Amino acid sequence: MRIQGISGSRGVAVGNVYKYIQEEIIIPDYTVADGDVEAEIGKFAAAMAATLKQLDIIRQKALVDMGPEEAAIFEAHMQIAQDPSLSDGIKSLVESTKTNVVAATAQTIDTFAGIFLGMDDPYMRERGADIKDIGDRLMRNMLGMNPRGLSHISGQVILVAHDLAPSDTASLDKNVVKGIVTAAGGPTSHAAIMARTLEIPAVMGVGDIESFVDGARAVVLGTDGVALMNPSDAEWTDYSAQAEAFQDELKRLKDSANLEAVTVDGHHVDLFGNIGKSKDADNAINMGASGIGLYRTEFLYMENDELPAEDVQFEEYKQVAESLHGNPVIIRTMDIGGDKELKCLDLPEEMNPFLGYRAIRISLNRPDIFKVQLRALLRASAFGDIHIMYPMIASVEEVKCANVMLEECKAELRKEGVAFNED
Repeated sequence: MRIQGISGSRGVAVGNVYKYIQEEIIIPDYTVADGDVEAEIGKFAAAMAATLKQLDIIRQKALVDMGPEEAAIFEAHMQIAQDPSLSDGIKSLVESTKTNVVAATAQTIDTFAGIFLGMDDPYMRERGADIKDIGDRLMRNMLGMNPRGLSHISGQVILVAHDLAPSDTASLDKNVVKGIVTAAGGPTSHAAIMARTLEIPAVMGVGDIESFVDGARAVVLGTDGVALMNPSDAEWTDYSAQAEAFQDELKRLKDSANLEAVTVDGHHVDLFGNIGKSKDADNAINMGASGIGLYRTEFLYMENDELPAEDVQFEEYKQVAESLHGNPVIIRTMDIGGDKELKCLDLPEEMNPFLGYRAIRISLNRPDIFKVQLRALLRASAFGDIHIMYPMIASVEEVKCANVMLEECKAELRKEGVAFNED
């Protein structure tokens, strides 16, 4: 049986199905007596302490197994769990309506998660799943249930689940879980992101997992976004060979990552990596890049509720420059507009925003934003070989105008006695 989904992580995997079905949370149906409100709220405090301890253990495991970026997901979960608006909302429900604390948590989590799940942006919708994961953990701790996790699985399996929370995927063992299939989710879900980090082929969003039977043979074609149930013997043999070849290719690529990039006839090629955050630079270097060909700085703007200050940007660009140890870093100024919106910047709606008011045209129209970034880039240039790229240029005049602002920033920094690379 061929089941179409969405590609979450490339590659081919074969194995026997392991259906991951969590014990259902049953929300208690009772109200709290006036004299018991404080004790009821105390259950939440105890569950919160247990939740934070569990998340910290998961964070430490993710740091070792997957790196700082994935570990940061669980740091964010710990911060969300401790958000006063979340805990205050739960406590207020218990106090005002005498709702039991588990039911109050379920209601509050649903409200918070619903805000994100109703958004158009797929990345923001996935953040609703993060909040659900935190609420799930809190309620399981209140009810004395076992926490979620996949560390108990053995053998070589294709993991099949309705969805996978970040805390589920953090406990994955790639030597056991050879492939992943989920009914929900997409390429921006944490399950997909972590599957890619762990190099586990994954298919997301198949819609229904009823046709997957525990222990039955299954194939994951991650690149195509397809899962196969009960393949024939011939298909099983073929895909097993493809899965082995995929793992061999990954190993070959890693083994050759730091070889010099030279063609057969002796021509040297500068192989650069593209990044979206400073922390990605180390991975690019480890994979053999001799520089950064494009650093997309808009992610620094998109992930914050307000425009990043000059010092914040300076530290980010400096970190990239230093991690390259003198190799070139091409940093593109803010490319906002089209499909990339800012929470902190109100952009007009256009018939074709991809060609209109975006990127360099926004920057030239908003020198208060553009010059902050240029100053940060110039300051960081004292710590490495930084090059500046202007995005979506349509005319020579735009380059000239941008360079005028760049020279103004240089003059300001000279007057302030701040070091930067004049070239």
